[in-house]
Amino acid sequence: MRIAAAVAALMIAATPAMVHARPAPAPASAADAQAAKDQATVKKAMNSGDLGTIRKMVPALETVASHAPAAYPLVERKGDTFIVRAYNLDQGLIASLLASAAAEKAAPDQKTQVVVDYNTYGLAYFLLGSAAVEARNYDKASEWLDKGLALQPENLMLVTEKGMVLTAQRRFADALALYDATFEKAAAFLISDQQGKARLLRARGFSLIELGRLDEAEKAYRDSLEIEPDHGGAKHEIGYIAKLRAGGQATGIQIMNGEESMKAK
Repeated sequence: MRIAAAVAALMIAATPAMVHARPAPAPASAADAQAAKDQATVKKAMNSGDLGTIRKMVPALETVASHAPAAYPLVERKGDTFIVRAYNLDQGLIASLLASAAAEKAAPDQKTQVVVDYNTYGLAYFLLGSAAVEARNYDKASEWLDKGLALQPENLMLVTEKGMVLTAQRRFADALALYDATFEKAAAFLISDQQGKARLLRARGFSLIELGRLDEAEKAYRDSLEIEPDHGGAKHEIGYIAKLRAGGQATGIQIMNGEESMKAK
C-alpha cells in the first residue's frame, strides 16, 4: 500500500516562529487593529502545533478569512517599499533578499526597502483547507484552498495541499497540471523554499506514476533527493517504479490525513 499524506501536520509542527519579522506597528485605524487581531489568531493556530486545536479554531479562522483583502500577493510593491509575506523566518529572509535584488535591478537609482510581514491571510486559507482535509471534506477543502490560491498562486503550502485534495479525488492529471504550472510561475519562491520545492517534486512524481509516466516520475523523485537526500518516501517510490518496470503489480493508494500520517511515523 502506497501512502499519500496531507502536508498540514508536518508543516505546522515544523514551522518556527517568525521572530525577526518587522514589529507590528501601533494600529492607526480600525482596519489596522483588525489586521493585528487576525494575525494573532492565525499565529495561535500555527504555533499550537496541534491539528485538534486548529479544528476547534475553524470558526475564528473563517472570520479571519472574511477579512482578507482583494489583493494579497506574496510579494507586493507599495511605493518604494516591497512587502514580502512569509510564514517563517527562513522563507521570509530569502524571499526578501530576492525581492531586494529584483528591485535594484529594475531601478538601480531608486531607493527601495523590503519588509517581511507575516502571511496572515494566506495561512488562514491554508489552515481552513487543511482542517477540511482532516475531516475528509475535500469539496470544502478545495473551496478554501482555491480562495487562497486566487490571492497567492505561488504559495507552495496551498499548492501542495490542493494537490493532496486532487490526489484523494484520483484527479492525477489535474494535480500534475497544478504542479507544472507552479514550477513555471513560481521560480523565485521555489528558490526561497527548498523544502517546499522538494515536496512539490515528490507530489509531481506521485502523480506521474499514477499516469504511467515512470521515467519522468523517477526524475522528479531523484531531483527531490538532491534537496532532501535522506527522504525515505522518495526512495520508496523509486523502488516502486523499479518494481513496475520489472512487471510488478501496481499497488493501491491509501489516503492519510495529517493525524494519521503522524501516528504512522
